Amino acid sequence: MSKNNKNCKTKSTDNFIEKKQINPKTSIKTKIGSLFFHYRNYIFPFFYFILFIPSPKIFPSFTIPLILGLILLFIGLGIRYFTIGLVNINRAGKNKYIYADKLHTDGLFSLCRNPLYLGNIIEICGLAFLSNSLIFLLIMFPLFVFIYYCIVLAEEDFLLKKFGNEYLEYKQNVNRWIPNMKNISKIINSTQFNYKRVLIKEYTTTFIALLAATLLIMKMYYVFYLNNFINSLPYFISIIFVLIFTYFAIRYLKKTKKITAKLFL
Repeated sequence: MSKNNKNCKTKSTDNFIEKKQINPKTSIKTKIGSLFFHYRNYIFPFFYFILFIPSPKIFPSFTIPLILGLILLFIGLGIRYFTIGLVNINRAGKNKYIYADKLHTDGLFSLCRNPLYLGNIIEICGLAFLSNSLIFLLIMFPLFVFIYYCIVLAEEDFLLKKFGNEYLEYKQNVNRWIPNMKNISKIINSTQFNYKRVLIKEYTTTFIALLAATLLIMKMYYVFYLNNFINSLPYFISIIFVLIFTYFAIRYLKKTKKITAKLFL
């Protein structure tokens, strides 16, 4: 075989492998992920509801699940805030189907490919500890992770087919879940953080998460400190009132367009 024929064959093989990578066969998990994406607005309410179902306890005390839960909850929310604050991204899809007109590889997307979903998973894990529910932590939380895993596979399938080698290179250099924290300080210092965008896009998510956390803490407090629960009830009601008031205040400012970039940048 001549050298030219050998090179031609190698090039043809490389092109075949590359084409196969860019146009992979759609797996069952990917199809399931597309279905979950279509109905994903119902996923969180469903899991929030399960959090309040009675279950054997994870810990026999109030303090440990409280501290662990709040730490994880705020880490999850923080990841979402930094992701949205550093990059203007629309992850809602199009008509409830997976869609993207731009491949985002900057901000926290340069550390891991799914920072928003990572934030969601850590957030729901924090709520699992605040519920102190063994059933949720052992059964429902893995199910939640599986759902998001399938959604990610479906999104990867779409992005690979749409952006081809550009996404393939990004996929090979950046982890799916585990952030590479090597350049985190450089990213934060070199990118302008948009507080306005975080406020506008995350006020509903934050409200629901903090309201759920407050109600779960109330539930746990009732279980461990029944005799003192009535005396503590006004504090919980006050927190809930502040959350509701803040939510509707931000909603009003958003709807009336009274939130300006100059105020929050």
